[in-house]
Amino acid sequence: MTARQQLPSETALAQALLAVSEKLRQALTAADWMTLKQIEPRARALAEKGLSGGCPSDEVLAALRTLEQLYRKIVSEGVAERERARKKLCGIQDKHTAISSYQTTWNM
Repeated sequence: MTARQQLPSETALAQALLAVSEKLRQALTAADWMTLKQIEPRARALAEKGLSGGCPSDEVLAALRTLEQLYRKIVSEGVAERERARKKLCGIQDKHTAISSYQTTWNM
């Protein structure tokens, strides 16, 4: 199917995929993990719709590729954020242990 023969529903789906990708990108840029979590079900539903009707149009495929690349970035950023949080918590735990040891020694 060429771009000229593309059905309006495919164009609308591609536009919806690109719009939800942009919302996800904005939330990722802001490190707004709660917004990402709220938008993600809509993105997943649109992606499933894009893949469920057989062979998607070129426009839908391009929008799906954009969304896929964004998901890869979200996963990568999520892993990095989790590691930063883990290190911070370990540092807090180490400080708490040091304070407890100092207080125990001081009270002897």
